Amino acid sequence: MGQVGNIFQANQFDPNAKTADVPPVPQTVEYHFAKEGKADGPHSLSEIKALIVSGAINKETQIWKKGMPAWARAATIAELFDHEPPPLS
Repeated sequence: MGQVGNIFQANQFDPNAKTADVPPVPQTVEYHFAKEGKADGPHSLSEIKALIVSGAINKETQIWKKGMPAWARAATIAELFDHEPPPLS
């Protein structure tokens, strides 16, 4: 019975544990796209994908997200069109 009790003790929260052991909270990526000559956003990835499905955004639409040096065609941003298979050789 003592071994079972030790299992619960090993899983207890340690208030003295280093915070470096805690993984960082993932940052949400926000996208902006060009619409009628103006920036429209911010939008989440799921919102952008829904706009792609609806046809409001296509591969030629200019997109920007934090960290990008400049606006780019949506086709060049891998996570936006990752649902399509690669071209046949």
